[in-house]
This record gives sequence, C-alpha cells and structure tokens, in this order.
Amino acid sequence: VGGAFGFWEEAEEHVALSLLPGTVLSDPPVGLGQSRGDTEVDNWDWALYGQATLDVTDWASLTGGVRYTQEKKELSRMLQQPVAEPPVGDPLPVDFRGREVFDAWTPMASLALFAPDDWLDRTVLDHLMGYFSYSQGFRGGGFNGGARTSAPITLDAFDPEFITSYEWGLKTIGFEHHATVNFSVFLSEREDQQVPQLFQADVGVVQLTDVLVRNAAQSTEKGFEVETSLRPFDGLLATASAGYLDAEYDDFPGAQNSITGKTFNRKGERFAFLPEWQTHVGLQYSRDVALGGPDWLDGTFTPRIDWSWQSETTNWAPEITELHQSDFNIVDLRLAYDCDGDKSGVAFFVKNLTDTE
Repeated sequence: VGGAFGFWEEAEEHVALSLLPGTVLSDPPVGLGQSRGDTEVDNWDWALYGQATLDVTDWASLTGGVRYTQEKKELSRMLQQPVAEPPVGDPLPVDFRGREVFDAWTPMASLALFAPDDWLDRTVLDHLMGYFSYSQGFRGGGFNGGARTSAPITLDAFDPEFITSYEWGLKTIGFEHHATVNFSVFLSEREDQQVPQLFQADVGVVQLTDVLVRNAAQSTEKGFEVETSLRPFDGLLATASAGYLDAEYDDFPGAQNSITGKTFNRKGERFAFLPEWQTHVGLQYSRDVALGGPDWLDGTFTPRIDWSWQSETTNWAPEITELHQSDFNIVDLRLAYDCDGDKSGVAFFVKNLTDTE
C-alpha cells in the first residue's frame, strides 16, 4: 500500500472589545475606546507513505512501513489598543507574524504469528494470533493562535512532539465462534509532548489567565486493555472491556502553577483529562417477532443495557481542586425494533439513566 496526503487551511478571527462605553465626559460619551484583536492562520501539510506485508510462512507475517511528513504553520496576530499611551503602554502591544516548517520520517514495523490449525484442533480455540508492533509518530509544532493576552510567552512557538510506541497482544476466537478475547499491553514514550496549560500572564498591573500549549520534555504511558464478547446462545450478546493507563511526566521543567503562577517541574504528575481505569459491560438479547401483518413488519426486538465506570480524573492541573472529577458510573438503556432486512426500524433510548453528574 502506498499513498499521498495533503491538507491546507486558512482561518481568521477578529474580536473587538469596547472599554467602559458611555463613561467619558464627551458628547456623545465614547468611553475609553475599543481594543481589537486580529488573528490569521495559514497552515498546510503533506505526506508520502508506504507499507508492505510479507508472509514469511503460513503462520507468520512481517509488516514494515515509513511515512515522510512536512508541516507548515503560519500565524499573524495583532492586538490594537488605540487609547493606550505612555505610561499606560504601547498602542500595539502585539504585532507578530511567525512561520515555521516541521518535518519527520516515521517508521513502523510489526510481526504477527498465527497458531496453525493442527495446534488449534486440540483446544477450544478457533483462532489465535499474537503480535508485536513498533511505531513512531510525529505531531508538528506551532503557535498559540488562541492566546488572549500580550504576554511575550504567548508569541513563542512550541516544538514538534515525537512518540515511540510498543505494543504486544493476543487476539482469540473460541468455542465455535461463541467467544472472543483480545488482550494488549502497550508502552509509549514521548519527547516534547504538547500539553495545554492554564497560564498566568502579568500584563502591566493586571494578572490574566490564558490557555497555552507548552512542551513537556519527556513522558511515559503504559498500560493494558482487555475486551471480550460472549454469545452463549442465539440472541444473547454480552460484551465487557477494561483498560488501565499509567501516564505521567518524566520531566516537565518550566511548567507553571495554574493558581500562583510560580514555575516548577511537574515530574511525576499524571496527565490531565485521562482516568487511570475505564471499564464497560454491555448486555443485549435479540428476539424475532411476528406481528401478524405484512411480512416486512416482522422483525427483531432488542433490549440492551450498558454500564461504564471510570476512575477519578484531574482536569487541567491537580492544584485546581475545584476541577477535580471523582470516579463515576453511567448506565444507558436502549429498546430497538428492526424490521426484517434492516431497511427500517425504531428505537427508544435513555442516556445516563441514573442522572450522574
């Protein structure tokens, strides 16, 4: 397989803010004027990629691939404050245009091993595959075009992010295709990870909050996922999955406390927005129904219930305790009727049955 990819975008935003309108002694009162922010973005990227699989034997295959990516990020940002005069400040505190081009070669390789049929004949398994994969990923750098303050750091470019991933797993089908179990273990190492941060910016005598993308020097993610499905008899389907993720910064110097503004190293902290555990269980039963009318009205009635749970989560930063999300459960219900041939149907469903907040 081989191919090419291309993407380009242009965007602009213009925001104006009237300051204390109607409060200055004039006729008519005009206030302190109007500040204006103008932002323009011009980005493109393109890539060439190729991948091939070689069947080494009838029970082993080797896959290799590589991708070349080039990205251009360009930002123009101007902040105008017409009434600002010394000693208040520069009437153009931000007049910036930046352009950066990033590129990278990212390879991948994987090995898949299939259990021969004569092995499986002695077990309850219909299919067994083990695999190992290695890959590198790349995310281009850029600029904080959404910044709202004139702090100098808002004009700094952030660096590209690189990730190296390893995964090992098993995929199985058994009991005459009535059961599946898949399991994987993974490890990912990131360099210059791009992290959105709440940032305290001193602008004159005022301290303002902004959201900026910063680079964490190094971080590691490791964990596992397991999922299974069971069809013990016709109509009944049970599914379950669980995932564990240990994701933390190995080194994040120069990070800022989102409340005090002091800089420190977030080494050892977990990633924000990511729970450590996520689980899900689903159960449904499908039953054929004959309504006694036209044949096309006959169909299948399927009630289903889903339960999911995730562990506690830190949003933005652990020092902002008001944004800490405790663990929670969600229950969903669904009742569906599908006409024969699946050409029409109707469903009633309830999301978050227990009204969890």
